[in-house]
Amino acid sequence: MSDIVKSMRSLLVQGVKAVNHAANNIANSTRFKIDELNLINRRKEVFSTLGDCVCNLRAQGVELPEELAALMEEIEGIDKQLEEMRRAQAEAAAKAKAEAEAAKKAAKEAKETEEEAAEEAEETAEEAEEAAEEVAEEPAEEVQE
Repeated sequence: MSDIVKSMRSLLVQGVKAVNHAANNIANSTRFKIDELNLINRRKEVFSTLGDCVCNLRAQGVELPEELAALMEEIEGIDKQLEEMRRAQAEAAAKAKAEAEAAKKAAKEAKETEEEAAEEAEETAEEAEEAAEEVAEEPAEEVQE
């Protein structure tokens, strides 16, 4: 019986060691990934700062190397395209809004006109009914005389 207990104890200790080892591996991997992401983010920040510095130098009139000057011209061209796209989008949105408002107004006017026409038709129908009743009463009166 003591051999079974020792064997179970040994298996339990080995299982705990395996779980501990796996947890350590996961923790190390996670730390590595966090450190890697931090460095990647920092690299992006430095590139952004570098770009800002180059833009500032160009704005100050500092002559840049050919490659940087060409890249800056490309960036300026892209900025102009973005401005044109945004302006065109804003104009299209304003036009669509104006068209939607005009359509709403036209629908409201059509509804009002429809309601007025329905009222007029109802009045005409009532008048026609009254006239028909009068005409129907007249021959009855003539027959009685």
